[in-house]
Amino acid sequence: RDGGRIEYYTDVTELMLLQRRLEERKNELQEINAKLQEFNTAISHEVASPARAAFGHLELMLRQYNGELPDMVRQDLEKARDRLSWLKRLIGDLSRFSSMRVDRVEFERVDLEKVLERVMADLSEELRTVNVVIPRPLPLVRGIATRISEVFANLLNNAAKFNDKALPEIRILWEEMPDGTYMFTIQDNGPGVESQYLDTIFSIFKRLDNKTEGTGAGLAFCRRIVKEHGGKIWAESEIGKGTSFRFTLPKVSEEVEEVERVH
Repeated sequence: RDGGRIEYYTDVTELMLLQRRLEERKNELQEINAKLQEFNTAISHEVASPARAAFGHLELMLRQYNGELPDMVRQDLEKARDRLSWLKRLIGDLSRFSSMRVDRVEFERVDLEKVLERVMADLSEELRTVNVVIPRPLPLVRGIATRISEVFANLLNNAAKFNDKALPEIRILWEEMPDGTYMFTIQDNGPGVESQYLDTIFSIFKRLDNKTEGTGAGLAFCRRIVKEHGGKIWAESEIGKGTSFRFTLPKVSEEVEEVERVH
């Protein structure tokens, strides 16, 4: 201090180093995204096209020579066709997963009552023999309605598909969290999942039951969507008693609701 003047001296070296590291990290992420886009394009065109062509050729052969092929040849062709059909779905899911992005600028108020109404209608056949308990009213969240619908649809479909009970039941629960989110739970009374698999089931194309149809991408999609919404997802289970999938989504704040009412 000199004559009533206070002087501050700041060492900006650390700030400059931090800024440089952030810039390097940004460049790395941009490069990774570019490589992912390149990979997605290659998968979509260079790999998917031959698979579609081969599938179509086998379908044509089976139709044209129906009844003329020896049983063993026909069975082998049908197996090859089925594997190619699965490969087409696998490529499609991989392409979709690698390109999935959620732009938070597009977030809007999502009415979960309407979301669940559409999901239940779409899954009416899959849930025909399942008792689904949904609480009313459901809260409002912020996000992309179509993406959030995918999360609920995947989790409900899985809960129904892998239920081994005579009277399958699924409960949807929710509670407000202190961090500005809602936690949702999709709870079933199915066979349960062993603890060592509770994290790996969210990995891309990880299937616990290889006898079932599908590529195993559903839970990976759920994790990606929830993460893109700033939330988290996990599973808790007890063998023989069922599994609970829990995930968080941002709630609509009072400030946001006031702005929306004004506009």
